[in-house]
Amino acid sequence: MKRRSLLGVLIIVVGIIILLGNLDYIDTGDIFGTYWPLVIVAIGLVNLLDRHGSKMFASILIIVGAVLQLEELDIEVLQDVNIYEFIFPAIIILVGLWIIIPRASREKINRMDSKDVIDHISIFSGRDVINNSSDFKGGNLFTVFGGIDVDLTQANILSHEPIVIDVFAAFGGIELKVPIDWRVEYHGISLFGGADNKTVLSAQNNKVLIIKGLVIFGGLDIKN
Repeated sequence: MKRRSLLGVLIIVVGIIILLGNLDYIDTGDIFGTYWPLVIVAIGLVNLLDRHGSKMFASILIIVGAVLQLEELDIEVLQDVNIYEFIFPAIIILVGLWIIIPRASREKINRMDSKDVIDHISIFSGRDVINNSSDFKGGNLFTVFGGIDVDLTQANILSHEPIVIDVFAAFGGIELKVPIDWRVEYHGISLFGGADNKTVLSAQNNKVLIIKGLVIFGGLDIKN
């Protein structure tokens, strides 16, 4: 199963659980209270299926999530040890190692893209994309704890109607570079984050790009 399909299935499952809880068929409080570590495992699996993602962090997430889940189920992994006392310092140590150890997987993936519609997902990883489509038609950008840089300065818009890019950034950032003759409008929502449109308005802005979506604890930077 591809990472995007897996992510979609996971979201559908969560939605079904919430729906059944609202209809009083199940107690969602008990389910989410007991099985919340599976969310960590799921994020790890999604990143593991991403060939551009960090396999190290994916493996760590899966292991940590699995251990926490065993603890929630009262299955002792380590005798007389409270696993929660080790989570926070372990995260700090891992972040430190992540900073000082040079790894190819940490580097952003540079990619040339000629597709008319872009569709990129970045979870715990980074991605640089240069798009040179001659008839750009928009797309989707999704990042969680990661970053996506998209260079559209070599792309062209033929449509006389506005082109739309849907974005979602949580604890991560998205940067868009657009040609000088594009007019960019941001119609999204920012919660504990920011969206900065630095593009220049001029008489040449005869091609319209609309950015929609949600930024949570992250950032969106748009410039020429």
